Amino acid sequence: MKYFPGILLMIALTGCKFDSNSDSNKSITVKATGITKPVLLSESISNTTHEITRDGNIVIKLPDGQKMYHLEILKTNQQSCGLDLQLALTCSEGVCDTRYEPVCGKEPLAGVQCVTTPCPTDRYKTYGNVCEADIANAWFALSGECGGLDELATFHIEPAQIVDLAVISILVEPYQLKSKSIEDDTLTLLFEVAGGCGTHEFSLYVDSDFNESAPPQANYTIGYQNQDDCEAMVEIEKQFDLAPIKENFRRLFPNETGNQTVNLGELGNYVFSID
Repeated sequence: MKYFPGILLMIALTGCKFDSNSDSNKSITVKATGITKPVLLSESISNTTHEITRDGNIVIKLPDGQKMYHLEILKTNQQSCGLDLQLALTCSEGVCDTRYEPVCGKEPLAGVQCVTTPCPTDRYKTYGNVCEADIANAWFALSGECGGLDELATFHIEPAQIVDLAVISILVEPYQLKSKSIEDDTLTLLFEVAGGCGTHEFSLYVDSDFNESAPPQANYTIGYQNQDDCEAMVEIEKQFDLAPIKENFRRLFPNETGNQTVNLGELGNYVFSID
């Protein structure tokens, strides 16, 4: 799971199962509890969705030959849900208080059907507090209102998280960065890690204060958790949405317009435009 202090974010889970007898009829079992409204899961490798409507063991069949799976919660219908590494899906009715301590998050758009790919399937949205973001299963982007990002439709890519790096603790296990590129608002990273049959969770944390330089420089940390017991060396590609960095730039330099650049050190320069 990915957590920001006080907020449960969009969950991505990757794993694999092996059948020594055959590659056919493979399946994974989700153990659901607390389901009061339908929960929609996505298995991204086979590009399928699965609606969970009851408690108990839910068997999801995989296509013939598929050994890896990637499950993700897409929609919870106003429940607070979590999916752990043992595929236990646990939900509860969420009731949030009325305090206004806004956060900006990124959530899936309900009911979006793509005719061509890629297409915008997510949006940035301001939530009244972290509880409301939790209920929506939103990825955390930055504290406060979304500002220029509010209601922006975008791709289903985890956002960079704008945080105070001096006050948070981030788990970073060993990895090797093989390549990196930035195109528009998307950072693409290729990692080499030990594994082959389990989960690998990467997150990009960018400091909320930029260094005074020309162009401004943003310090960052790549959080990485390896839940994979296999020891082969594998390559994993991960993308991040850099749009929250643009919004943070607006906050730090409110009088700047036009083309701007933020240097991300080893990751390269993020070039964007502000109206």
